[in-house]
Amino acid sequence: MKNLVTFSVAKGSDITPPELARAGIKMLDHRFYPNDIELVKNLLTDYIVWDESTDTRSIFRFERAPY
Repeated sequence: MKNLVTFSVAKGSDITPPELARAGIKMLDHRFYPNDIELVKNLLTDYIVWDESTDTRSIFRFERAPY
């Protein structure tokens, strides 16, 4: 697991760790995986997910879909 690529949830996102877990997203040391935004979008169809990553960190923002 040392080389596992993870993502952080952007501050102010509209999702909780239990909601991520129910979708099949795993948590490790307060970060999450898989780090594939298309897969995450497919797992969380009730959310709008976008990438706010920097050069050094993967960060995803989650907003509950209005539908």
